[in-house]
Amino acid sequence: LAPRRLLLVLDNCEHLVAGCAHVVEAVLRRAPGIKVLATSREVLRLPGEVVYAVPPLSLPAGPDGDPAAVLASEAARLFLERAGLVRPPRPLDPQETRAVATIARRLEGIPLAIELAAARARVLALEQIVQRLDDRFRLLRRPARGAVPRQQTLRATMYWSYDLLLPEEQTLLARLAVFAGTFDLEAIEAVCADPQPGNGQGAGVLDLLTSLVDKSLVMVEPSTDVARYRLLDTVCEYCRERLAASDLALLQDRHLRHYTAVAEAAEPHLRGPAQQRWLLRLDREHDNLRAALGWSLRRPEAVGWGLRLAAALWWSWYRRGHYSEGRRWLRALLAGGAGAPAALRLKALYAAAYLAWRQGDMGEAETYSLASVGLAQEHGEPLPLAYALLVRGIVVRAQRRLALARELHERSLALFRQAGHLEGVAWALRMLGIVEWHDGRMEPARARFAEACALLEQIGDGWAVTVCLSDLGHVAAHLGDDETAERLLRRALDRYTTLEDEMGMASAWELLGEVAARQGRFEEADALLDRSLHLYEKLGDRWDIATVHAAIAEAAERRGDVARARAEWTEALRRWRDLADRQGVARSLEGLARLARAAGQAERASALARAAEALRGRAEAPASTEGPLSGTTAAAGGAVRAAIDEVVAAVQADLVPAQNDLPTLTKKPDQR
Repeated sequence: LAPRRLLLVLDNCEHLVAGCAHVVEAVLRRAPGIKVLATSREVLRLPGEVVYAVPPLSLPAGPDGDPAAVLASEAARLFLERAGLVRPPRPLDPQETRAVATIARRLEGIPLAIELAAARARVLALEQIVQRLDDRFRLLRRPARGAVPRQQTLRATMYWSYDLLLPEEQTLLARLAVFAGTFDLEAIEAVCADPQPGNGQGAGVLDLLTSLVDKSLVMVEPSTDVARYRLLDTVCEYCRERLAASDLALLQDRHLRHYTAVAEAAEPHLRGPAQQRWLLRLDREHDNLRAALGWSLRRPEAVGWGLRLAAALWWSWYRRGHYSEGRRWLRALLAGGAGAPAALRLKALYAAAYLAWRQGDMGEAETYSLASVGLAQEHGEPLPLAYALLVRGIVVRAQRRLALARELHERSLALFRQAGHLEGVAWALRMLGIVEWHDGRMEPARARFAEACALLEQIGDGWAVTVCLSDLGHVAAHLGDDETAERLLRRALDRYTTLEDEMGMASAWELLGEVAARQGRFEEADALLDRSLHLYEKLGDRWDIATVHAAIAEAAERRGDVARARAEWTEALRRWRDLADRQGVARSLEGLARLARAAGQAERASALARAAEALRGRAEAPASTEGPLSGTTAAAGGAVRAAIDEVVAAVQADLVPAQNDLPTLTKKPDQR
């Protein structure tokens, strides 16, 4: 070979990697004109070696039901090509196209796994293959004559790769199966390293991890700051089988404690200048945080740790719009964590109340907020009581019990001031501003918002400052100062977009849509309000969904689209009724009354206006009915709904059938 110039190909070097490296090194030293192309799961580690990591086959990137988008992926094309060898090829219907996309994604573009799955298409429908992928090692078998044994089943391939590892490498790889999604070196060292030497991990974790990466068993995810790693699902499933039940329980316990520490380290920073960096850190850990919470619920002795984790995460759930998920975890952990420390349960209770209020579940919001105040009074610490009162005030304000809400927020404000807690002072001021806004007192509302904004600027909470800018824009819009409103709201929208805050973006779009409609820019208004509605629906925010339907109705009124306006006012009425919101229902009835009056239906307009006036005229329960801390419930949601139904039924009885297009309000409330 010495005088020749040629390409020498060595295939599948991994099981003889040392010998292959020795041969290549000798050849290159004696024959400088030779180029070597070696395929291997493990690099040869020779001078001058250039490594090209062969990626998995490309996966479908477009909609799963679009044949062109699915067939643009290499993985889907390979599956269909191999399936065509065992069954007559034919065009795919939309369901089969989605199944092919799912198979390609679930098997992560691994060619052997896809070929083995395609072989099953001879006897299974594509949807059946999808359903059986949860047990992929049983499904993906092909005892074909002439095939290399390790390529006849997916399990044999994994066993062959695993068996080539050193014992310490096998141990670490199996332990990595405890992680979900991606993970970093800090997590590996905290969860997978042996606390004492001599227990099967003689080499350092970093050295072992590097070897597993070199052998293509651990994937490195692109990152600009901290490197992150992951296992392919097939590798993870095989490794999980290798772990003894006792080892898995120990690893899950370490995993839970580590990610609780991560969440608790992040929590103090979620409201300050570094909040975006810490929110992004929690975003990256979302799969592992979810896995840790799940494990905590499966072991009674770990529920207290799970409650700690959920209590530390609740604000990030709110900020990222994970309302439903956060509520599920808090509900389950509060139910199972009755013996947890009072301070921990108190925090979880007001967190659960806040998220329930955000989604319009006033039953849970009422229950949890009252329980949090009661526990805070027993606890005796001013700061926890201040937070409990703050959230309780939000809940009763949503019930339009404004006098009681104002009293609760004033008490909360006094306790925050007493504790010197500037952030709490700012939030209590903001909540008092919202009460003033609902009470129609715009100048006091503006003063409260401005004071809160100044404090939040001092703290460095850029997100909360943006919220206050939006509040001030809302006040300006209500006062008819559309120029100021639009300037403030567009500034807020830009900041919400940068912060990836979906709730803030939805709110800004809604208010900007209202301004655009008032100025006659109806096409722009429709686009903004539609965008807002879709995002609120994604978040499950029932209060604001109703509000946007009302804003769409008002925009339709302005441009003379009577049918759309009537439909949207009717939808808003139904939703506000389900939320037991008298003022919202009254606003809808007033909108329907305007439509009737414009259509020359004087009798109908008068009946609707009387109904709205009756609802607005029902005085809210005085603060003394709750006391405000006695723990009894005034104006329960069911009673308010009954009162609304009574008023609307009276309107319906006064209308002739042709005029009666009000919704039937006897359906079950929407419990999303």
